[in-house]
Amino acid sequence: MLEENKHWIFLTHQENDAGVHILSGFIVNIQGDTIINNKNYYKIYSHKLIGEHNCQFPPCFTPSYPYEIEEGTLYALLREDTDNGIIYSYSLDSTFCEATEFELFNFSLTHGDSLHHCVRKRLWQGQDQMQNIGVVDSISYDNSFGKQRKVIHTYGDGVFEGLQYLSALQITEGIGFNLYGFFPGSQDELIDVCFGTLTECNIIASVKNHTEYNNLKIFPNPAINELNIESNYNISRIIMTNELGQMVFKGKESTIDLSFLKAGVYFVEVLMENNKTIKSKFVKLN
Repeated sequence: MLEENKHWIFLTHQENDAGVHILSGFIVNIQGDTIINNKNYYKIYSHKLIGEHNCQFPPCFTPSYPYEIEEGTLYALLREDTDNGIIYSYSLDSTFCEATEFELFNFSLTHGDSLHHCVRKRLWQGQDQMQNIGVVDSISYDNSFGKQRKVIHTYGDGVFEGLQYLSALQITEGIGFNLYGFFPGSQDELIDVCFGTLTECNIIASVKNHTEYNNLKIFPNPAINELNIESNYNISRIIMTNELGQMVFKGKESTIDLSFLKAGVYFVEVLMENNKTIKSKFVKLN
């Protein structure tokens, strides 16, 4: 599942009483790896799609084609046990799972087995005990994205708007959920997967009119001992908060000692001398 030159393409829905609306889109791909607790994880990045809302009553996002993407932000840390067909996720969001690492996809499951409880909870508003939620109903082998693939059939919330109802869901080997993509419970719909280089997949890595993404670099990410912040502009202020919204750092140093922080996800707000504020996040490791 985890390989270079592979691009997952998503559209993000917006809940609206007037019906189904597309708010935005993004592309996910792999850009390098990192070692955490002696385990190798692929760094999965999300790149915002550039497009238009060509309708009378937005949102009605339509991505440009060829696809045009902005510089990416860290989306997930995943590792693959190819022998057992399991994809593990290093948790970047404690609200998703209380475990540091959890089993995101397990393609060795058979009929009657259950998905990991962290995944099941996201399939139905935090509940994993409801009958059939995240339970393997059947296994099939279907022609999908250019090859025969194993498909796990299960149940969960299959709609983005309106009242919940129990709906059939599919998890395709090498691809992920037919809805949600990687992480259930989101309003992100997987619409395509392309195998190939950016050129082969008609993707343009654009920075035109989106210079704010080039004005700030935060590295390394994940970080252990220190965090570096670089910008084309002078930095007036840096505020760092934890997942609870509590401020843990305020200053304007370009290199920040992280020894006082425990492991977790942190959010950074950087105020530039031109009064532009740029927000990002990083992962602090033990």
